[in-house]
Amino acid sequence: MYSRDIWKVSFLSKSMTNNTLSNKLLEEAEIIVFIPRYKISRKVMIKEIPEDINMDEVKKIVKEENSNIVISNLYRLRRTIY
Repeated sequence: MYSRDIWKVSFLSKSMTNNTLSNKLLEEAEIIVFIPRYKISRKVMIKEIPEDINMDEVKKIVKEENSNIVISNLYRLRRTIY
């Protein structure tokens, strides 16, 4: 229990969690169900991308292999050499 009217519920799988978001009984009872943003967003780093490949191509390749993900931000890290 976080506060008087906010409760945290944990599930065994992602599918169980997603099913709860569209549960008719909860909707009828006017109970608001949501997944906090910090639980949805994840960051990954991809190494060894050749310089001649642009970010649009990388995005296309990643989306082809993982059609269920949404890429919100993609950028190349630059090393600073002193």
